Amino acid sequence: MSRVPVYGFPILNKPDMMKRMLDTFDYDVQRLYIVDNGGVVKPDDVKHFRANNIHIADPGYNMGVASSWNFIIRANTDAEWWLIGCVDMDIQPGVIAKVVEDMELHAGTPHMVRVVMGNEASWGNHFGLFALNPECIDSLGWFDDNIYPIYFEDNDYMERMKRARDNGTFTDTLLSSDTVHSGNASWTGEAELAVGNKRSWGINGPYYESKWHDGERHRELPFDIAGEAASIDGIRYIPSPLISTIRQQDWHVARKDNVKNDGHFS
Repeated sequence: MSRVPVYGFPILNKPDMMKRMLDTFDYDVQRLYIVDNGGVVKPDDVKHFRANNIHIADPGYNMGVASSWNFIIRANTDAEWWLIGCVDMDIQPGVIAKVVEDMELHAGTPHMVRVVMGNEASWGNHFGLFALNPECIDSLGWFDDNIYPIYFEDNDYMERMKRARDNGTFTDTLLSSDTVHSGNASWTGEAELAVGNKRSWGINGPYYESKWHDGERHRELPFDIAGEAASIDGIRYIPSPLISTIRQQDWHVARKDNVKNDGHFS
């Protein structure tokens, strides 16, 4: 049986939810890559996970969701594809196998798989558990680091997906499952984080709208993915290089990736 090349996710708090999520993961993984934004993960929390290699990265601050997703990908640029999840879910048995089958079927072309969880069928975005390949990044670009720390990073990527799909340069698959996604878990029950989320929501939403919508029509892709720079109508987009131009070690050095534990556990 093949393995998931990389399974990664960010975590800010509530490691007990992470441990429960990992217990529901029923497929072998080559590398588990955790972005520990809150400094809450201990090696003993993950040592029994079914991965050949486990890496816990502690950036020393909360990178936010979009930057964490980019971090996972850029730290593992040699992977055939990446599976990205979240800590607040219980994964339905067999769904990871379906993701693997679909990603292998679409190898070499820009593609993404998103798992539609049973309690979020009407949401539309479905980025609780998703997989994408290097060709997808090269075609659609990186997740927008300007969107911080959470919410609207998925809406932003959906805008690109819609346009690329219409142009015939991208495909995606939706997989239905009974996986349960709690949602909003990082700030639910945390008064200070809830206040911060309300404030950042009021920043991210208007930024997203100004980036893609002008009140009368949808914008086309407002940047050249492979270009050296872009500045369209004042949109604050930071251009990023193609996946093929990034070396793994460069990313580790640039981000001061502090490794707590990296290797085989028994």
